[in-house]
This record gives sequence, structure tokens and C-alpha cells, in this order.
Amino acid sequence: VVVMVTVDRKGKICEAKAKAGPTELRDAAEKVVKTSWRYRPFLLDGKPVVAQFPVTVNFLLSADKDVKTLEVTEVFHFNSSPFQVSSETPRT
Repeated sequence: VVVMVTVDRKGKICEAKAKAGPTELRDAAEKVVKTSWRYRPFLLDGKPVVAQFPVTVNFLLSADKDVKTLEVTEVFHFNSSPFQVSSETPRT
């Protein structure tokens, strides 16, 4: 699942919105991104800025019908893609 993440000037994730991937997994991907990390503030000319970038969350799904949980196996940050930075205050 690809989640677009917005990080505020303090490094806190203020928004995480799933943009691609199975509909059934989007809410879970957003939740794991929102609750699992905190970033160091992104800097532009030495000043903290709002940043937005995509993150990919991979899930391991069980074929066992008795298993009721999902396990996140990997999270990838798109380091090769430029992220957007802004001096604007994020909408929450």
C-alpha cells in the first residue's frame, strides 16, 4: 500500500493518506504509518519545513482462515523520489 505522508516542522506525522493498494489494507497502512514513527524535522536552508513524501507498506497475509491479524513485513521510503517541502503550516 502506498501512503502519502505529511510531516510537520516538529517531525510529527500530521497526515497519512493511502493512495494505492488493496482497499481492504488501506486503513491498516494509514494506521501503522501514523502510529509507528516520528521523523526528525526536514530542513530547508537550515530551517524546519513541512514535508510530504510517499511510503510503501507491505503486508504478510496468512492463508489460515483462523488467523485474524495482519503483519506488516516491510516499510519502504521512496528515497529516489523527491519529496515536497513547504514553509506552510499543515492542515490537521
